[in-house]
Amino acid sequence: MMFVLHRVLREWNRTGDKWAHLPDVGDWIRQPEQSIVLTASLLVCCIIQVWLRVPDVMMVFGLVCGTLYHVSTNDYFAWFAYFFMLTKIAGLRPKFGPDEWTCLRDAFNLLTLIISRSYNIPALTLVQLLEYQLRKVSRRSKLPLLSIIFLYYLHASSTFFLLGNSNAISSIDVSAGFAAVPFYFAPLHGFLILAHTYAGPIFWMASLAQVVGSMLDNRSLLLTVTMLLLIDGVFLLITLTNVTLQRRHLFIWTVFAPKVLYKCVGSWLVSFSVMVALKTTLI
Repeated sequence: MMFVLHRVLREWNRTGDKWAHLPDVGDWIRQPEQSIVLTASLLVCCIIQVWLRVPDVMMVFGLVCGTLYHVSTNDYFAWFAYFFMLTKIAGLRPKFGPDEWTCLRDAFNLLTLIISRSYNIPALTLVQLLEYQLRKVSRRSKLPLLSIIFLYYLHASSTFFLLGNSNAISSIDVSAGFAAVPFYFAPLHGFLILAHTYAGPIFWMASLAQVVGSMLDNRSLLLTVTMLLLIDGVFLLITLTNVTLQRRHLFIWTVFAPKVLYKCVGSWLVSFSVMVALKTTLI
């Protein structure tokens, strides 16, 4: 099942210089003549996401409103979805546990649903199904902690590209920062653009916090964040070393420099997530 989901996601958004010119599912489904297929896929995705969160009535209403926003392009539905999301976050306790991390992850998923393009929502749903399957497999197989951390980190890195991003700065969707926002407020727009660009990595890091928090004590949590920072630091070191070696390359500013920028921001998000986890779990 996981291999099938990976393959579909790979065909949904083709990024990179080798595959960007090839047609993909995302390009096909957003064509005007495929509007019925897109609407039907949005409704199916809504049903799947509601099924994943059936006990949470607040999130179910938020998901329905978010889906109706994309179907009807009426901002009022998005405002209702924002309201349900903020209400859910406001009910969090200062000390985080597995339930709080699940709530925070679901609230972020709702935010991502609102600000994403309509044709990319099925890809987001497939990513959530992939995490659900990985969580089931890890529990059934009783995978070691290090293996779970490594798998979630690799999925976080790959999902960045599977959702349509690339190493080019031009792939940033600026319109996501203005989704159903009727006023101009630069910090808010910047936050929404950042959340949209790194939707995949943030989702996987929040899911990892929920999985680890449900099975470990504080001492093991410290080991988890240490290994996570170590893995991320190794990949960052590899990226910086590669850029240093290629510093005289003809495309240093168009290819390698954006890669460093994306990787540094991603590492900052990982470090920030670790600090939030330590602050909210160990108080």
